[in-house]
Amino acid sequence: MKIGIIGLGHMGSSLVKGMQNDHVQILGYHYDEQKSVNLSKKLNIQVTSNLLEFVKATDLIILSVRTNIVGSIIDQIKNLAQDKIILSLISGLSISKMLAMFDHPNQKIVRIMPNLNAEIQMSATGICFTNNFSQLEKGEINALVQNFGEIYEIPEEQFEIFTILGGVSPAWFFKMINVMQEIGIEHGMNAELAKKVATQAGIGSLTNLMQSKYSPLELMNQVAVPGGVTIESIKVLNEHQFDEIIKKATKKALEKDKKTFSK
Repeated sequence: MKIGIIGLGHMGSSLVKGMQNDHVQILGYHYDEQKSVNLSKKLNIQVTSNLLEFVKATDLIILSVRTNIVGSIIDQIKNLAQDKIILSLISGLSISKMLAMFDHPNQKIVRIMPNLNAEIQMSATGICFTNNFSQLEKGEINALVQNFGEIYEIPEEQFEIFTILGGVSPAWFFKMINVMQEIGIEHGMNAELAKKVATQAGIGSLTNLMQSKYSPLELMNQVAVPGGVTIESIKVLNEHQFDEIIKKATKKALEKDKKTFSK
């Protein structure tokens, strides 16, 4: 199966890096000829600026473009893509809307939501299919998507919240590590050491949680014992409504996701 990918920004490039470990055939597309040459060198894949030739040469097309141009891309490829599998990363774009855009009721569409960690094969990726895939085809697609990390087949109605929990949340973790690094620097650590300490604390804690029989709250309470140092910091987080801040951030992201293709 030859994989084509339209959209080679941060997310698209992450997917390419994840798939390269499986030695699959990958063809990229970029409308600008010079940029396609540069991307080919950077990602070590073939990249073309001829969209129609790109479609003809591929079996599965990954859409990893910005929401404001996906309609134009689909208009250009839909007449040649009816026998192709379409794998969409487009946030907020439902399968039913994609079927309408392709104007072909039997178009085979896979919707996935990976995150940036796909490039190191550590993504949490949601996936759902149109109902015209055989079990063999599903198995092939799942094997491909497993190159990005863990996969979770979910009902499409859960894609909005999965987008936040799986796709958006890495930015929250990176922001938290950045703040911890800044705190370390303010207290005399060099930047690299502060980043390593904060990152390792995060890796250790999350690995512990994945392997533990305890809930996140139970593990937190094992650290934040009464009378200790940690519980004083937790009190401050509670006073400033840390939980509510995360819920408000989630609500705002969900609203944006729902609005993207609401018209």
